[in-house]
Amino acid sequence: MSLKKGHNYISVFVDMMASDVLFTTPGKNADTMLRFSEALRDHGGNPERINEVSMDMSPAFIAGFVKTFTIASITFDKSQVLKLLNQAIDEIRRSEQKLNPCLKSSRYIWLKNPAKLTIHQQAELKTLSKENRKLSKAYKMKLTF
Repeated sequence: MSLKKGHNYISVFVDMMASDVLFTTPGKNADTMLRFSEALRDHGGNPERINEVSMDMSPAFIAGFVKTFTIASITFDKSQVLKLLNQAIDEIRRSEQKLNPCLKSSRYIWLKNPAKLTIHQQAELKTLSKENRKLSKAYKMKLTF
């Protein structure tokens, strides 16, 4: 699918503690985890000793991870989690704007870094937050994250 669009993926496995690249392989699927596990064994490593993994939220990666690294826990990439939070906030905003039309042009206020809001945007956010409890709650969850 992605190859048809011209996307060529390379998976990179890194020892975060040592800042060393351990393994690279073409692809972004469940098999990449298996290839890494095999390469680790071939070089005297033990996949069962891996107890933490940081990776993106690809369902294929997750499936390969669960199959290959049975005791390790996953930490997902912060930027991908933030993207999902922003998508959820925007969906809530869209549904609430049907009841409250003043939300119609407020998309970027909810998605923008709060430190980069203008004074006018900060005031608008404060007002909109009081009027839209569900959206405000989702926004606060994002800020807490």
